[in-house]
Amino acid sequence: MTINRVATFNIRHGLGADGVIDLDRVAHTMAATGADLIALQEVDRGLDRTGMVDQPEVLSELTGFPIHFRSVLKRGGGRYGLALAGEGLSEVTYAELPRAGDEQARGVVGASWRGLAVLVSHLTTQAEIRPQQTSALADMARRAAGPVMVLGDLNQDRRHLSALLDAGLNPGPGRHTTFLHLGRRRQIDYVLAGNGIEVVRSWTVPTDASDHLPLVAEIQPVAPPRR
Repeated sequence: MTINRVATFNIRHGLGADGVIDLDRVAHTMAATGADLIALQEVDRGLDRTGMVDQPEVLSELTGFPIHFRSVLKRGGGRYGLALAGEGLSEVTYAELPRAGDEQARGVVGASWRGLAVLVSHLTTQAEIRPQQTSALADMARRAAGPVMVLGDLNQDRRHLSALLDAGLNPGPGRHTTFLHLGRRRQIDYVLAGNGIEVVRSWTVPTDASDHLPLVAEIQPVAPPRR
C-alpha cells in the first residue's frame, strides 16, 4: 500500500523565535520533515521586512524542491502568500475565500499531486468570518475529483472543524501542539484527508525557525474492511 509523507508549515516569513529571519533554518526544518510535499504559509516575495528577498526562490534553491507560490495580497510593491513545495505538482490554482470589510485577503491554493487533489490555506484569525471560510474550503474539498487532502494553518481548534469533517475529511489519530501563544499550547495547523485516503500517523518537528511547528503526516489509501 502506497504511503505518501506530507507536511504543512507556517514559516512566519522566516522569522524565528529569536527574532532573526533565517531561511537556512527554515530550509533545514523543511528537510527534517522528510516530506515529499510541503504546504507553506506566510511566505514573502520582494517585501521590505524580509530584505526584498524572493523567499520561494531561495527556499527552492536551499531545499531542491520546486516551489509554486501564489500571492494572497500585495504589500509595498511585494507579495505575501502561500506556497507548495514538491516534485510532480500540476494544475496549480488559486481561489479567494470570503472575507468581511477590510479584513486581510485569504485564499486556497489547489493542485494535483500523485493522483491526489491538494488544497492549501491559511484561514483568518477573526472568529466571525472563519466559519464561512472553513465551509468554503470544505465545499472545495467536496468538489474535488478523487482523493483529497487539506493542509494549512486553519487558526482554530479541532472542535471547530465540523464543516471539514462533514465533508468526509479527517485529521487522523493523535493531537499535536503546533502553536504556543501566551503559554497556551494549541493545534491550529492540520493535515486532513478523505475520499479514499486517510492520515495514518502524524507528528511535529521541533524547531525555532518560526512560531509554528511543522506538522507531518503519512497518507495512504483507506484499507478495505476485513471480512
